[in-house]
Amino acid sequence: MLVTREDDTRDGAVCQSTLSNGYWVSTVLLDNPLTMVVDRIIGNFLADEGRADLSTPGAYETMVFLCDGEGNIISWTEQDFARYDTREDAEKGHEEMVEKWMARK
Repeated sequence: MLVTREDDTRDGAVCQSTLSNGYWVSTVLLDNPLTMVVDRIIGNFLADEGRADLSTPGAYETMVFLCDGEGNIISWTEQDFARYDTREDAEKGHEEMVEKWMARK
């Protein structure tokens, strides 16, 4: 069950959803070119280590994090992520990610 959803354009946020099963889904605009370059470098390193590959290009990103019952993030280690080229795709992808993670116990 979805607890909250916020559509927000401050600080690059597109939408954020807190799920009742302990996950927080956040979709943001990656508008800082330096951040995007660093993400790709770190992503390539993580892929080499067998962890998530963040090197996928895209202007928007959705990530899933663990949260407590109040919606406070308890771990900033991403549980899942996806990148998108357009805001429309990002909003659709956010909803798909919410549905995927709402199905988890």
